[in-house]
Amino acid sequence: MAPKGAKESRVKLSLRLVPINRQVAWDIVAGRCGDEGRPVSAAAAFRQILTRNDGSGEGMATISLLESGKPYYVRVFSPGEVPSDRAGYGCANLSELP
Repeated sequence: MAPKGAKESRVKLSLRLVPINRQVAWDIVAGRCGDEGRPVSAAAAFRQILTRNDGSGEGMATISLLESGKPYYVRVFSPGEVPSDRAGYGCANLSELP
């Protein structure tokens, strides 16, 4: 995560070792992985990722400024399914850049 101006954060998600040519949805959520929290922005802010032939892919989003010191996590799931920490492909806690 990196600040983008005074009111926005820019987020980049890099995926590795994902099945090739797979469409993947993702979002950023307030809380810790497993909390089943609410996304910090609308789903439209998080463009889906199509993985490449080497199983990698990247996605970027510009969202409302994330609060320093507050926990957030990224959730990865199949497009068309309801985002869930337990039913998706996985989730991971985020940390601030030093």
